[in-house]
Amino acid sequence: MTYSSSFKTNLSNNLEQPQHRRANDFLNNVLYKSAEKNADAPPRVPLTYRHIREVDSFYELPADQVGSLPEIVRQNHNPRMQMRVRVTRDQKTQEVVRKLIKTRVADLNIHSPSAAFDVRISVNIETPYTGDIEGLVAIAGAPGSGDGNRSKDRLSYSHLAYQVDLTQVTDKFGKKEHELEVEVNGTELRRQGLRARDGERNHFEKMVEGFVDNVRVLTRHLSLV
Repeated sequence: MTYSSSFKTNLSNNLEQPQHRRANDFLNNVLYKSAEKNADAPPRVPLTYRHIREVDSFYELPADQVGSLPEIVRQNHNPRMQMRVRVTRDQKTQEVVRKLIKTRVADLNIHSPSAAFDVRISVNIETPYTGDIEGLVAIAGAPGSGDGNRSKDRLSYSHLAYQVDLTQVTDKFGKKEHELEVEVNGTELRRQGLRARDGERNHFEKMVEGFVDNVRVLTRHLSLV
């Protein structure tokens, strides 16, 4: 994948319906197998599973509150982008689940010509927003802008330091998109990275290898559709 002033690429995180179904079947199969007991093999750490239904809304962060954010957030914020608060509510109860300010630090786009999918590795900072959301201004045109119309139906599979999220996103017009994300526990990865930096025993490379292996397995499996 290349990027230049004359040739730009755009990576879309959107599966086709058959790919979404295949990913769901594959992850469910792994989930069931991880819980099986085999007297001839050492016990395995089973996967855990959650089915989450939430609604996102996005609001402007007031200018007078920007200065109170951590310095690392202000340093990494793109001045061309509007700083916003993402408010997530439980779809059934409408209770607020979390309020976050998400700051993108960096992206690494990987083109895989022999596979059905390319990969984007993103590093983000998620800062809890502790202010009152009453009086915040909805961002016009943003997904779920202010009226709770970006619904997420998420199947979340967790194992050790990794999490795989398979999400169906529905906008206010009823348009559906299917997303697949693999996450690594950022807190633990950073801790291991600091240990590696200081010359202490660590599992930093193993954690990165495990993350990449998860992505490769999913990509290879979905390429068979």
